[in-house]
Amino acid sequence: FITKAAKRGGRGTGENIATKENIAKGYSNSSTKCFTIESEKLYSLRFPNGQHFSANPVGSFSAAAPHACQWEQFQLQKVGSKRWSLRSYHNKFVCFDQGKKCFETRDGAGDWEKFEFRPAGNGAFHMYCPGQNIFINFDNSTARHVQDQHEASLVYITSPNQPQQHQHIQQQQQPQQQRQQSSFGQAGNFQSGQEYTFRFPNGAYFTAEPNGTYRFDAHAIGDWEKFRLNSEGGNLYSIRTFHNKVVCFDQGKKIFETRDNVGDWEKFEFRPTGNGAFHVFSPSQNMYIAVNNGQPDDVSDQHQATPVAIARASQPQQQNVHQAPAGDGDCCTIQ
Repeated sequence: FITKAAKRGGRGTGENIATKENIAKGYSNSSTKCFTIESEKLYSLRFPNGQHFSANPVGSFSAAAPHACQWEQFQLQKVGSKRWSLRSYHNKFVCFDQGKKCFETRDGAGDWEKFEFRPAGNGAFHMYCPGQNIFINFDNSTARHVQDQHEASLVYITSPNQPQQHQHIQQQQQPQQQRQQSSFGQAGNFQSGQEYTFRFPNGAYFTAEPNGTYRFDAHAIGDWEKFRLNSEGGNLYSIRTFHNKVVCFDQGKKIFETRDNVGDWEKFEFRPTGNGAFHVFSPSQNMYIAVNNGQPDDVSDQHQATPVAIARASQPQQQNVHQAPAGDGDCCTIQ
């Protein structure tokens, strides 16, 4: 699907880029209404498994984000006949490096930062890079290039449709007319005693298992992904699981563990990254937390720590923008 979205800076061209040849057909909905994409507006890229393309603050990308929030929004800019650049929420251009077989970020839009979206039927598209003559495939959430269009992954382009913003929670309730945040998290004062979720750049969530172990690969929010933050004085917080245990990071074992009570190792700071996310810091052990390949580690350099988006659990991120199965919904045109 391609539908219009709100502007993100600048004036949209409103350019109608539709041609009959580019209408994606195959919908069963008899009331289907066609739209055209507009330059300078925001869209998200969704895959048939319901996951979204996501750009994180450190410049890497994921194809496994379960929700369409701000990291999953891209400004599509018309850069020539049938060609588009994708600018991320972090104001960087999306680039696919054929040699490294991965997406990267760039400050400007050259040939490698220009893409075509070629209709694949049923409202989906294939992502094509004419500068390198390749299509993009996202098998197992890992990007690679292919020459045959039929091996490329299907992509649905959707409107963010007023996405949930990851806002920090003030210690006191705001008046009825709350001020909207421009980013999904800031140097936060979290509300003590309330539940929050921890989301990693790949779209996965921090999970506490009943047996006291932890995971970093949940793609939906349930009770085990909700943690109660309790103020421990100053900028320190303890993290209590759904199972009524306190989160502890053991620097020697390099693993998260559970405790019954709050000591120094169970107190953390959430230091802002400047991109709306936070780094988790343990003052008593003087180290930051990094998660690599699903395994936690301690690092001394903040720039090596893993950024985490912290959102209020009682205000969950919206689910897939379009719940209808692939092939049902508004059709679109693109050139």
